[in-house]
Amino acid sequence: MLQTLHRRLTTGARPLRRVAAALAVATIIAVVPVPSGGAATAAAPDAAGGLGAGDQGAPTATATGVAAALATSWLTVTRFCLLCPASPPAGAEVTYLVVPNDSIAGVPWTTYTGTVAFSSSDPRAILPKPYTFTGGGPGGDRGEHYFTVVFRTAGEQTVTVSSTTPVKMSGTADPVEVVPAPSHHLTFDSTPTEAVVGKPFSPQPVVRIRDGFGNVTGSTATVTLSLETPPDGAGALFTCVDGIQRKAVAGVATFDGCTIGRAANGYRIRADAIDLTSARTDYFIVDYPTTGPPTPGGSPTPSPTPLPSPTPLPTGSPGPSATPGPSGTPGPSATPTPTGSPAPTASLPPDVGSPRLTRSPSTVTYPAPVTLALAFPGAGGGRTLAIERRNVDAADWTRVGEVTTDADGRASLEVVPGRTAEYRAVWPGSADLPAATSRPVTATVRFGLTVSPAFTKRTVTWGTTLTWNVKVQPRTTNVAVTFRLYQRTAGAWKLVSTVVKRTPSSGIVTYARRFWIPGTWSVAISTGAGPANAPGTAPRIVVTLR
Repeated sequence: MLQTLHRRLTTGARPLRRVAAALAVATIIAVVPVPSGGAATAAAPDAAGGLGAGDQGAPTATATGVAAALATSWLTVTRFCLLCPASPPAGAEVTYLVVPNDSIAGVPWTTYTGTVAFSSSDPRAILPKPYTFTGGGPGGDRGEHYFTVVFRTAGEQTVTVSSTTPVKMSGTADPVEVVPAPSHHLTFDSTPTEAVVGKPFSPQPVVRIRDGFGNVTGSTATVTLSLETPPDGAGALFTCVDGIQRKAVAGVATFDGCTIGRAANGYRIRADAIDLTSARTDYFIVDYPTTGPPTPGGSPTPSPTPLPSPTPLPTGSPGPSATPGPSGTPGPSATPTPTGSPAPTASLPPDVGSPRLTRSPSTVTYPAPVTLALAFPGAGGGRTLAIERRNVDAADWTRVGEVTTDADGRASLEVVPGRTAEYRAVWPGSADLPAATSRPVTATVRFGLTVSPAFTKRTVTWGTTLTWNVKVQPRTTNVAVTFRLYQRTAGAWKLVSTVVKRTPSSGIVTYARRFWIPGTWSVAISTGAGPANAPGTAPRIVVTLR
């Protein structure tokens, strides 16, 4: 037999893959080490051509040798890209071809039926679920399968595919440079913590332009700052060196020399840019200088303590007048406080904390509810506080309900906001406890989209026209509704067309599309921001044309 095999190999006959694999296995079996303390012996075949009864260890050695060889198998992970950018944007689908390789034969493992799992250098990546290959039988994948990964963090990213059955192996794709998606919103780096009237506060505003996944973009958009003031800070002068507008450099707008001209508690700085979602800092205090406010007709007098930090007053309660009193500090307003309300300068007892209001969740899609949770430390039970709302596009506070604290000073209220709004809790005061108001919290409300007919997948025939009616809630006029049509090409979604429509008074827009090219299509529907609502999205619709 060996002579015949030698003759075939030396006379130009094409060797079969199975012969090569058999020789590789034979070589592996020949080098399997003998267990410690054992002796290497040759096993003679019995009369039937098999191993003798005394050679039970030989098959174990053979299986161990094959497993040792297969343990060096590997996975090839290759990006599959024909009509897609070399550097995909965050949020785009990236397609990879995964091929298991058989180290015994040195070729793709077409009968592989193991399970592979995915990991990535991007901790926020959307990865495929573990997949079990289906082998080389009818309908099997024959050792090749395509997978889609969505990277969401800009920078160099990789994806690794690994398997533990039937052998342990892995493979890592070449790195791909992920770039930021289109600019979406603004963020502040921080909130001022040290602010004194007329002096540059610290830290100064730094605004970053980010995509929908939080990556800083390379935008050069112009960012404009404005000041949102509490009642006793109304009319405060807000200035920055070289103005309150900056053109961003590589997605970052840096301001310096910014000052605020009036002491008060509850300021916020807002940043705006065209077509981007605005940003606001947290609330902060602007204090008097350490020498105190000026005394009319004289030099500044030392101030024993910084400006108190009263919370905003209930709607309709006047704040302190800016007119100096005899002692050199602001005197009381000439307008009397409403009957039954405590003086605005009164402070809570040391064992009672200011009321605090929190909201959960902070962002909802209309008409989802928001839970407002109140904590009034030390106040005890039976305290009834009003809950007030102020829409982001309004100036006045409106009472929306009331809560009564339990023995621990806690209470909650569920609301369904139609617009992005601020909420606060107002304690009107009593004989034993002066009035107090919590700092406002913001509940962001996204537009809700109702799509009719309501389906996410459909198979159609050539020439079919599909029409969708999209209802934007809460109903708002002149909101931009964008319809993006994608085609599945070479394993990735390619943008084909974009149509933008604006809502009429009914809040309903219509989109129609005729499908005449075979393939898989997708319709993505979203809105822009409204006067008091964040952008909304609808579930993606997939249409297959046979």
